Amino acid sequence: MKEEIKNLKKIIDSGQLGHAYLFYGASSEELLDFSLAFTKMLLGENINQGLDFLLLDKKDDKDIVIEKVRELIRFLALSSANSKYKVAIIKDAGSMNKSSANALLKVLEEPTQDKIIILTAVNIFTILPTILSRVQKIRLFTNSEKYCTMSDKEMRLFSLLAKSSITERLNVVEKIVKKDDIITLLESFSLFFHDMLYLKYNLSELALNKAHLEEIKEIADLYSKEKIQDILKKIIEISHLLKTTNVNQRLAIENLVINF
Repeated sequence: MKEEIKNLKKIIDSGQLGHAYLFYGASSEELLDFSLAFTKMLLGENINQGLDFLLLDKKDDKDIVIEKVRELIRFLALSSANSKYKVAIIKDAGSMNKSSANALLKVLEEPTQDKIIILTAVNIFTILPTILSRVQKIRLFTNSEKYCTMSDKEMRLFSLLAKSSITERLNVVEKIVKKDDIITLLESFSLFFHDMLYLKYNLSELALNKAHLEEIKEIADLYSKEKIQDILKKIIEISHLLKTTNVNQRLAIENLVINF
């Protein structure tokens, strides 16, 4: 993520700093590390919770409750103590419940130049569209994603699975399970459906597979946003099962493509 950090440094040096950012796409801890690196650029190496810096997360709770956001509001209402800025990070911001998200939205609607809010989310689509429209979005990539785009062969495979009958999909699965790396294939599935979702939300600039955007858009028109999100959740579940258990690969992939 060195390249992304350099880009943030350029933004700070240019004086074009935004009031709110969303960092997304990598793991939760990678996103936090990146957020802290950005915070240290603004506040210096010694950041102290409660002075000019606040970190909010759900910890052991089910979600980020409204009291956490009220704590953020109180924090931002105070002047900075030792720095030019005050910075607040909301880790795993997709965990905010509806009340919390609406309270944060009101804060974002009244930006101030010296108060910086950073949200992190593994999946951008866990964040309300109204919040997305008010933050600058920066996607971070895992090592496997950074240089990953679909080949023409993979595009043909995904197109076939999306447009075929269930029987035809199961026949395809029988062939690919025998010769393909299933974990790598699932990563490609994930990228493909993420790009579909970006197109559904008119965020084509975030898509990775730009060489195939027209084909992906054609397939995306066959799905609702909700259906794509359900498939992405299924991909995550099956990837976890394959990595942590001895589940039958063929049955797992069949269970996935039946839902395409």
